[in-house]
Order: sequence, then structure tokens, then C-alpha cells
Amino acid sequence: MDGGYGSISELITPNTTEAAQVLQLTGQQKWYLYYDYWAEGKYAVMESTDMVNWSKELKQDDIRFPYQRRHASFFPVSEEELFKLINHFSLLARYRMDDSCGKLLKEGAANEDFLQESYSLRTVSFWMKAEQTDGTQVLYDEGSDTTGLAIQFAKGRLQAATADGGKNAVVSAKIKDPGIWHHVAAVFSEGSLKLYVDGKLNDTVKTGFQKVDAHLGEGGFGRRFDKDAFGGSGEGADFRGVLSEAAIYNTPLQDADVAYLYKEEVKKMR
Repeated sequence: MDGGYGSISELITPNTTEAAQVLQLTGQQKWYLYYDYWAEGKYAVMESTDMVNWSKELKQDDIRFPYQRRHASFFPVSEEELFKLINHFSLLARYRMDDSCGKLLKEGAANEDFLQESYSLRTVSFWMKAEQTDGTQVLYDEGSDTTGLAIQFAKGRLQAATADGGKNAVVSAKIKDPGIWHHVAAVFSEGSLKLYVDGKLNDTVKTGFQKVDAHLGEGGFGRRFDKDAFGGSGEGADFRGVLSEAAIYNTPLQDADVAYLYKEEVKKMR
């Protein structure tokens, strides 16, 4: 090419790779070089602060490329556009309050087999309004005390727990006024559990396990079905209040996603 261009370095990417592209983070002096190993079905990423000196390949645990497709491209989308994609591709089920019976009912005809399947990525989102605050009230229950996910309201605190292989981890948050509508989101992402209230991250913990194995039994909202991830047992511990706008996703919503969801739904809840 004309214009005095020249080489500033030797080859950066390994010989067995292709389709290298560079992504700069908005507002930051940081670039990522990403490319795929065409014969191995995986991606790799390097980072730089000047586009001349590049790091070694980042650990595979630090990156994720869904489905390991080749020749990927990045492009900016708004949070509104992103959430349309999330709702189309990652929504497992949505539940809405039926005023005629006072219960959450699942939309559509899809089954709920996913409540027994293993997962490494999961988000449970809903709105709650408590009518009584005494005792332990289970808001969501999936699996058991050895493998599963549960959310409960006890002594004025909201708690979420996940369990696998006999280990469990708990996050919690204070609910100042449980008698009004509050948005809740519990997010499990390959070894971390986060709890959000009204669009804000309140607590996070490393669980010590990367995924939750398959589990038997019923699951759903509003009560305990048998044993839960907190270690509680016996049917009951019903939530004495109202739940609405519940959804389960097979992807971990990020901070900005949860904040956007709260902002959009609070308009009709309060």
C-alpha cells in the first residue's frame, strides 16, 4: 500500500489461527486481539494498552465464546437491543400473576424440564411484595439441599443459596420496606452467585463449584417443594405475599442488564 506503511512487529498470533480482529473497550486505553484456532474449534484473546505490546493469551477460564463459532465480529448494541436478544434466545420461561387465582402462571406451552437440568449459567428474576414478614418464606425453589438453587425471605432479609455436591453458598440483602414492590434477581455464573435488589448488586460470593448438576423433583415459585438449597426440608414455607413478572434465563445477566430490567419494569409495578 502507498503511504509509508511499515511493519512494527513480528507475527503476533500463532500460525494455526485466523480471522484476527481487534476490539477496543469504550472509553478505555485497552484493546483485545481475538482470533480462532480454525482446526481446534476454539478462540483465544490477547490484551494490550498500546496495540504494540501484547500479553500472552488470556486463560480460557477468563473468556467465553458461545458455541465456539469461527470468524466472530463484535459490534455495539444498546441495552434495549441487547435485551431483545436475551429475551429471544436466553429466556427459558416467563411467569405472570393471574389475578383470578392469585398465582404465578407460566406463559406459553413449553415444559419445565429445565428445572431438573444441570447448568453453569442461570438468572432468576421476579418482583415481590410481602404481606407478612415472620418466619421463613420460600420465594423460589429448584432442586434439593445437595444440588439446586433457592431464594427465601427470612427475618427481613432476602437470601439466595445454591448447592452442588453437598456444598452450598449463600448471599443476602436487607429489605427495608418489604410491604412494597421490590425487584429481585439471583445470578449464578460458573462459580459465582450474585444477589440484586431493585437493580443494584447487594452481595456476591464464590461458590466453590462451576456448575449445578442435574436434580430431581419439582421446582418453581412461592414455596418449598421438598428440600431446598438452604438445607430447609418439608413442603411448605409458603411466601405470604405477591409475586409478579417472574422470569428464568439460561444466561447470567450483568449489572447493566439487571439495572435496565428494573428500570423498565418498575414503571408498571409502582
